[in-house]
Amino acid sequence: MGLEVVANDDPDAVFHRRYDAARKYALEGRKTTEWWYLQCEDMVAASRFHTKGANLEDWQAGVELSVSVVEDDAEVFHLKLLYLDMIAPLEPRIQPPPMNDLSEPEHRLFAV
Repeated sequence: MGLEVVANDDPDAVFHRRYDAARKYALEGRKTTEWWYLQCEDMVAASRFHTKGANLEDWQAGVELSVSVVEDDAEVFHLKLLYLDMIAPLEPRIQPPPMNDLSEPEHRLFAV
């Protein structure tokens, strides 16, 4: 999805060399390195959505796909889905955050 956001913003940019590894993994399933994603949950909001449901305004305000520039001009994909945020690197040089500052179950780091 991150590459689709890049392509939507600039169709030529998605073919930049910086995205080669992500493209190979996304399109062909070929991993040249380990990939990860961080899942962050707002447990209070999750409980509310699970017990009371979500209305149209919740969906309109609570769903967002974006690409953000982090340190060293690296880019990460961010998916916001109601009470859930997922962050994934678009370049293999981006290392996962240290988990000693992030506690479960609100934060979970997955290797894929």
